[in-house]
Amino acid sequence: MNYYQAGNVGVSYTAASVYLSDRLSWQRLALTGGLRVDRDNYFGNTNVAPRTLLEWDVLGTGETRLSGGWSRYYGMDILGTAMRERKSQLHTLLITGGNRVDRPSHTAYTLDGLRTPYDDEWALRVQQQLSSTVVAELGYVRRYGRQQVSIEGTSKTGYLYTNKGHAKTDAFTLSVKSIAPWAVGPSRWTAHLDITHQRSKRNTKLADGYEGAAEEMDDDIYYNGDLIRRGDRPVGDYNLPWRVSAGLTGRWASYGLQLSNRIHWNGARKDVHYLGLNRSDGREKYESGRVGSYWTWDMRLDWEPTMFKGLGVGLDVLNVLDKQAPLVISTPNSASSQNLYRTGRELWLRASYRY
Repeated sequence: MNYYQAGNVGVSYTAASVYLSDRLSWQRLALTGGLRVDRDNYFGNTNVAPRTLLEWDVLGTGETRLSGGWSRYYGMDILGTAMRERKSQLHTLLITGGNRVDRPSHTAYTLDGLRTPYDDEWALRVQQQLSSTVVAELGYVRRYGRQQVSIEGTSKTGYLYTNKGHAKTDAFTLSVKSIAPWAVGPSRWTAHLDITHQRSKRNTKLADGYEGAAEEMDDDIYYNGDLIRRGDRPVGDYNLPWRVSAGLTGRWASYGLQLSNRIHWNGARKDVHYLGLNRSDGREKYESGRVGSYWTWDMRLDWEPTMFKGLGVGLDVLNVLDKQAPLVISTPNSASSQNLYRTGRELWLRASYRY
């Protein structure tokens, strides 16, 4: 048994970014190039991320467009990662082996040399205007996750953060949206529909975040009774193979109000359960399992009062129905459930000022 003492810990860092972009046009072609440079003083990483996009107006009328490009995106929870070391200074071990000890239990986290994870993304899109009010788009994205953060070690020996994680994702999206609003009294409304299918392979569980350990992809394991390479095992995380989202947005310009609703159908998916070690050869055993589909509803309200130019306030209600769907299913033969669930209803208040 353990607990965290009351106390204060802290860490700070500074990040700076510079972004340059330019667009070149020639007849029916347009090329957009960008370069983003980020620097943080905590890890001392300087990240250079180029971005490109080539667009072609196929018929010269703007109704049929083909675009594609390659971009790199860096991102990392620097503050959260750094705070794990600081928070462990407040950790206290109360009971161990049936004996009360009540002593500090500081866990060491080694972050030296940790690099910022990034994604290389290839994208291809075809956009077609179906009428004067409706446009459709078909998109394909291949994304490679590079030097993703994973963790090694135990609470006794300490933890080492590494960049051994990697991933590959293919995503297909069909979108239909209205480009001309329709009137209902003083309001104006637009709608959209998105259908997405994706496939992922990775050597860490996305649901574990930075607490996931990288796996050796060439190891032999049992999956559904068959001996396979670990790298051939299906992904077991909360990535959804199918998702359908429908949105409806209303605007009341005279009042500065905008109301957005998004309904999501999240398709059923397969998960992977760990069953323990095989008695004969000591190899790990896994089996596939099914996690059912579920619905979610998100709502957003924005207000820009006409009497205060530049001021904006808003309210986000995420997961309005408070649906706590499972993200990770624990080992079926475990004595206690360690399932991880989606966050329930969330309320976010926002305020901004443009000048």
